[in-house]
Amino acid sequence: MMGLISMRKSNKIILLFSIGLFAFLFFSCTKKEEQKKSEEQIVDSVKTDMDSLLVSSNTKVTSKDVKNKFNEIKKKYENELDDVGNTEVRFVDLGNDGKEVALLYYGLVAKGGNAVTGSGIVLYKIEGNKLEFLLDYNLDGAVVKSIKDGQINCMKYEYAAGDPNCCPSKKKPFKLKFENNKLIFIP
Repeated sequence: MMGLISMRKSNKIILLFSIGLFAFLFFSCTKKEEQKKSEEQIVDSVKTDMDSLLVSSNTKVTSKDVKNKFNEIKKKYENELDDVGNTEVRFVDLGNDGKEVALLYYGLVAKGGNAVTGSGIVLYKIEGNKLEFLLDYNLDGAVVKSIKDGQINCMKYEYAAGDPNCCPSKKKPFKLKFENNKLIFIP
C-alpha cells in the first residue's frame, strides 16, 4: 500500500515537471518566432536609428517635421485594408542643383497584420524652414535600397513559380530620377 502511494506522488511530480517543461519550451519557441519575424521586417528597410535625428544641412527642418507634415495627408494613402507602417526621411539633392528636398519613404501594411501591401515616396520642397508638398510616387510595394548621385535605387520583389505566398524570390531593380519636378522611372 505504501509503495502505491509513493508511486502516485512521483507520477504527480513527473506530470507537473512535464507540464512546466512544455510551457517553457512553448513560450521560448513563440518568442524566437516573433524575434525572427521582427528581424525579417528590418532586412529590406533602409531605416536607421538616426532617422529621427536627421536634419537638413541647409535649414533647420528635421525628419520629425517632415513626418508631422506627412501625417496631415497620410489618410490619402491608407484605405480600409491598409495602414501606413514605417516611414523614413532623407534630405537629398535629387536635382544635383545644390537644393535639398525632403524625401519620405512609406510602407503600407495590412491592418491587423504585418504583410507589406504597398509603398511610396513623398517629396517636399524645403522653403526656408517650411515644407511644401512637391509630389508623390507609388512604388507598388518596391523598397528604396539607396539614394546615390541624384537617383533613387529601388528593388521590386516578384513571385517566381513555386514561391510560397510569404516570400517572393525574383528581384527587379529599377531607378527613379528627378527631372522637371517629376520622378522618372528608369528600368
